[in-house]
Amino acid sequence: MTKSIQIKLINNSRAIRIFTTLLFGFICLPAFADFNPAAGGDELDRFLSPRMLNVGDFGLINEYPSSGVINPAAPAAEQRVHLDASYINVSDFANKISNAHVINLGGIYPSPAGVAGANLQFLHSRQQSFNVGTMLRLLTSFSKEVYDTIDVGAGIDFAIGYGDQLDWSLTGKLGIIHSLENTIDIPGARYGIAITGLGKWFQGNTIFGPYPSPFTPVLEFGFSPVITEKIQWDVFTKLSFPSFQNVRTAVGTELIIARFLRVGGGINLDLKSILNNPSSAGNYLPSIGLDVQFSTDIDTEKSAVASQQGWTKSDIRVRAGAAPLPLDTWAIGAGVNAALGVV
Repeated sequence: MTKSIQIKLINNSRAIRIFTTLLFGFICLPAFADFNPAAGGDELDRFLSPRMLNVGDFGLINEYPSSGVINPAAPAAEQRVHLDASYINVSDFANKISNAHVINLGGIYPSPAGVAGANLQFLHSRQQSFNVGTMLRLLTSFSKEVYDTIDVGAGIDFAIGYGDQLDWSLTGKLGIIHSLENTIDIPGARYGIAITGLGKWFQGNTIFGPYPSPFTPVLEFGFSPVITEKIQWDVFTKLSFPSFQNVRTAVGTELIIARFLRVGGGINLDLKSILNNPSSAGNYLPSIGLDVQFSTDIDTEKSAVASQQGWTKSDIRVRAGAAPLPLDTWAIGAGVNAALGVV
């Protein structure tokens, strides 16, 4: 009996070592690969909405479904259905070229089981500073509150596209967001951790490596230095390590006035891009944007569907944003986000 238990323990120990070795190899694989993503290949999530474009692609901002793409735990606490649509154009002002386009459609749906989200993104560009070819991405997430201060989430992303070759990807992502308001004396303090790019990566061009970069850990921290009845000031910071071969950092901020107007901006720094184009102003200039919110009050007699779903009173946000890219290129976008119903 004792001998059989020993054999079983040895077999379990071997299985654990094999699993650990395979996991370590899977994690470290990108570090030994040639890191050469297409220009703009790591900016795709920033083009999910005009608000992401101006503040930054943070999983901690209440921008749904876009924030759930960055950190799949982001929508966990949301109780309303959100619908989102936007268009972003990338213009090379130096060469007077404006033939790069991004279209986004998405939403989230809360239920007792959790919050499901999806974003459909179409991109087309062959500009020097944004050379991703033609892509169609379906980005999903599912999140859940597990404690009052902890949200978790997971997601699956699918992409198909063409640069100089047809390729596809199917990757997973994991995320957690932890509120620190009850732990430290900083209003709105919270942090998020996410790991993205787990699986089969996209490589639509033979001269570039995979993009977006595989296996990317993302660390975020956000807080609100000022919260009053009429004004709120939010600050977000982010640090990511694409394939463990690059360092990207971002600082974004928003000033919210009377829940009606949001004015935002941010700075995104990419070490690889700075080293490749140190004199390009687009690597250092801030992004800018604004967001106007208004509420609807639909007559219940005119819309049975809205009345049945509790959507007669909703919040509509119209937004615009602009962000610099290297080589005198700017991305400019506009869109609308609807939070249906009241909480």
